[in-house]
Amino acid sequence: MRAPGYCVIPRPVDTSRAVAGQALARVLAVVIAVAVLAVPPPAFAAESGFATAQVSAARYFPELEHNVSDLAGTFADGRGYTASFLQHFERTGGVERWGFPTSAIVEETLGTLTQYYQRGVVDWQPPPGGGAHTFLRRLAWDYVGGGLGGSEDQGVEPDLTNPNPGEALGPWGHKASNLSVEGEHIGFADFFNRLGGVESFGFPKSDARRDDHPQAVLHDPTRPRDDRIRQYFQAAVLEYHPESPGSPVKLRLLGDVVTTRALRQEVHTLGAAPGFLVESGGAVVGDLDLGAYFRPHFGDTMIVGGVEADCDPLVWLDDADACNAHVTLELFENQGYRAARRVPGA
Repeated sequence: MRAPGYCVIPRPVDTSRAVAGQALARVLAVVIAVAVLAVPPPAFAAESGFATAQVSAARYFPELEHNVSDLAGTFADGRGYTASFLQHFERTGGVERWGFPTSAIVEETLGTLTQYYQRGVVDWQPPPGGGAHTFLRRLAWDYVGGGLGGSEDQGVEPDLTNPNPGEALGPWGHKASNLSVEGEHIGFADFFNRLGGVESFGFPKSDARRDDHPQAVLHDPTRPRDDRIRQYFQAAVLEYHPESPGSPVKLRLLGDVVTTRALRQEVHTLGAAPGFLVESGGAVVGDLDLGAYFRPHFGDTMIVGGVEADCDPLVWLDDADACNAHVTLELFENQGYRAARRVPGA
């Protein structure tokens, strides 16, 4: 989430305080934050996010080299918490429902922990309206064809309904049924109910039908239509694969569309101003008006970084291994000047 308000783009009018001698120690740390949305800087995570986290149980998946873990720790306000991602994963269908994990557990937004899987995304957060943290599946299909995240909103299919027995669910009246619109036995209802029902998949936005049905509206815009039987839910897409009689119902890998991406961030080390030292109790400061955060560091230095303000472009990386690890001079100067406006002598 981008920082609100405005930020200062400094101009080198009086550089005597901002860049005097050893004040710019010229040490650069490049931070790779893995997230779909921007990961908040440490200054704000300490204020309203998670203070500590320890792994109490974990399962490693070598296929994509990630763990699913149970965590315990404290919030920044001192309250304890337990975020049992592994228990939730196993309770709601494991690999069959979610596929393999494609990320670690990340604090993607303040106070929310998130893990990405091949077939979906799970957030541990307060429910809408407030309350205790709980696990919520992200509406993965809605990021592909439901209008979220800049996707086209394909709507629902009010003119294509299933005449066969089944349970009508949700506001659009579509069914979870073991029969398709065409009358073919597909077992979708059994699969849906066994792996958590609405809690896991959301409400159906279509009935089960062939994707090339003349009245079908919903489809994956990244692939051509075919005659596969599919049913679209808010958080998943079910597919019928008769060529796999042992497990004919499969889930589309929507998590490979709603996934993580590396964000390049620069954090610079400057010479500390007198009195703004670790041993003298220098504070951690986050300043949304300036567009920067800064804190004292060891060795009479201070750390300064950005808060992803609107005037600072975000640099997303398709390949984190190809990250440029060298200082960006303009950003280095901007952050140095911003810190100098609040800490004279830096």
